[in-house]
Amino acid sequence: MKELQSSKGQVSIIFHMQKIFPDEWKNFLERMGYQNFNELIDDGKEEEIRKKFNELIDDGKEEEIRKWASFRGQTLSRTVRGIMYYRQALKLQALLEMPEYKDVLEDVNVFERNNPKSSAELDALVDMKFTYVVSCQMFGSHKSSGDPRAEDVKDLMIRYPALRVAYIEEKEEIIGDKPQKVYFSILAKAVGTFDQVLSQSSFLNIIRLMLN
Repeated sequence: MKELQSSKGQVSIIFHMQKIFPDEWKNFLERMGYQNFNELIDDGKEEEIRKKFNELIDDGKEEEIRKWASFRGQTLSRTVRGIMYYRQALKLQALLEMPEYKDVLEDVNVFERNNPKSSAELDALVDMKFTYVVSCQMFGSHKSSGDPRAEDVKDLMIRYPALRVAYIEEKEEIIGDKPQKVYFSILAKAVGTFDQVLSQSSFLNIIRLMLN
């Protein structure tokens, strides 16, 4: 959020994005229940927009704002979402090829709600065909330092179960009575709740790296 509110010259990044995507921003505000922003945007009153923008954050809309901004820049969030459309397409194809559902015309989401068992079977089938691995070299250091970017990656892993994250973990071990840094290459997936995402059970592979 600090990055969105920081200034590029005399204009904040979020204000700049509102100007680039005015219709999409208005639609977003309407979904959030804030129609009174539109006149401010049209008039270009950034100071007033800043105040109203803070109201959105105070009302607990911070995550929705971040998603809206992320999906309109070349960010990891947008890239992952775009790649995951391939998985949705594979699932739709698998659904249409099932003999008992070949004539289904309803929305896939509606089908999943009405047929949870068949939906689980489709997920298992698609998971055999599709996995997306993202290399986040700095994720380990972000996680250990409490950087909010680590929480964003964990959120992506929860949102997209087919996502795998590869990263480097740095630890300190006592070797020969001296503390030394050791490094591990880890491949992880989402398991359980948000707090359990990076528990030991979520690690698919752990390889200790041998350094000279």
